[in-house]
Amino acid sequence: SVQRRSSSRCGTGTLAGAGDAMDPEVEARLEEAKTSADIRAVLAEMRRDPPPSAVVIQAACDALFRIVEHSPTQTRQLLGAKGVEAVCDAMCQHAQNVDVQQDGCALLWRVAQLGGQYGAKAVADRGGYEVLEAILRNFPEGSGPNEAAMLALTVLEDHKMVSFGEEKEKNRSTSRRKGRPFASFHVRPQSRSPMGRERVSFRH
Repeated sequence: SVQRRSSSRCGTGTLAGAGDAMDPEVEARLEEAKTSADIRAVLAEMRRDPPPSAVVIQAACDALFRIVEHSPTQTRQLLGAKGVEAVCDAMCQHAQNVDVQQDGCALLWRVAQLGGQYGAKAVADRGGYEVLEAILRNFPEGSGPNEAAMLALTVLEDHKMVSFGEEKEKNRSTSRRKGRPFASFHVRPQSRSPMGRERVSFRH
């Protein structure tokens, strides 16, 4: 389990809309936005009121991932459009949905990686730390979301946003968010392994 001394704005969420089929019009808009690399159009779908279903959020995260996947320029555009905030808010709204959490983590991982120090700091400061922490609390070790969250945290660690320090004889690690009370995470070696998505390669 996760031992924390800081409050998180990201709770357990709900499964509302997890099994819904996507509206064909929404699907078409997301596909068009992905093809044209229109980050703001994707974010507009995520910010609709009432909040979109989990299937829409998952598709939006996937679209954003594909837009920024190989482009530091697009990553900066996502950061400038407050994309990290939108993704983290959506992940909190669907905190128990496996696909949303895994695709959201993949996106946060890539943004932190391609955005350099600025991108990593943005992920940590704009809600990413809280959602990653919530995933480690809500999903068991070895699950897709838990593995994906740990991979994203390793990038934050690379940029000194988070530090891991092992506690002897307990096989535990302490993650200290810069400037915040610490949270203790249970870490195992496989946490640095690929998350099982062919489109993502890791070099940890």
